[in-house]
Amino acid sequence: MESKTIDLFSGKNIPELNKEKHVAIIEEIVEKIFKESLKDDFSEEESYYLACEAWNGYYMSVAMGVEIFDEVLDVLPSKKYNVQLWREVFKLLEKYNIDEYCCIRDFELIKENGEMKFQFSLQNKEDALQMLFDEFDAELPANSDGKPVVFGDENGNELSAGFIDRDAMVITAKKAFLKYLEENGIETSERELTSIYLVPVGIIYTKDWVKLQYADFFTAELFRWEVEEEKHPKKLTYTLFKSFFNVSCTSEIVDMQKAPIEKY
Repeated sequence: MESKTIDLFSGKNIPELNKEKHVAIIEEIVEKIFKESLKDDFSEEESYYLACEAWNGYYMSVAMGVEIFDEVLDVLPSKKYNVQLWREVFKLLEKYNIDEYCCIRDFELIKENGEMKFQFSLQNKEDALQMLFDEFDAELPANSDGKPVVFGDENGNELSAGFIDRDAMVITAKKAFLKYLEENGIETSERELTSIYLVPVGIIYTKDWVKLQYADFFTAELFRWEVEEEKHPKKLTYTLFKSFFNVSCTSEIVDMQKAPIEKY
């Protein structure tokens, strides 16, 4: 990158260190692994997001004492970025002592006045672990006696509530996407504008996860709306994705039915 602005919002107990070192880690992954391996298929914006998430995955795995590939690969893109590529990334990161660094949060690569700016905040190990444990701390709704809450339908049939072991990403079409569809001859007035995708619960699942997988969801939405492939946008960028869709995430997914969930 020719120029960059680092926007750091230091949290409590963040070690005194040269904050440029975090930028150096990300740039090393991007330049030495992604740019050299992907060549013509290289995307600067996508690579910076992936490099941040790879660092966070490595950081949290070491902090928790778990094998990096047991959890992280399940939530990292695997089409263009294959397993061997990720092995190279994590091998590169082994030289870093996490006690001297932090998790990289709220990262974003934006273009401002013709210059690319990499903005992010830092989170220390203790806070990062606590946030992770909080995400996995969901329990079945219970009465005062500790038994699961049992709900009933209008016919008096009991329904046992149970959390589903997935997180959910909710995608809703914006006016810009509806305009794009209408310009391509697709009727939108009687269609459901919101989709819900169940996604993995993983150790690097954060609100930034959508930045890693947006291209897959972008493509899924285009096919859901039956947009012909030749009419797809030439470049499915994260910036375009944000202009087309509102995205929210939740881990509170409760199944109110006794019948098993079926896929089709």
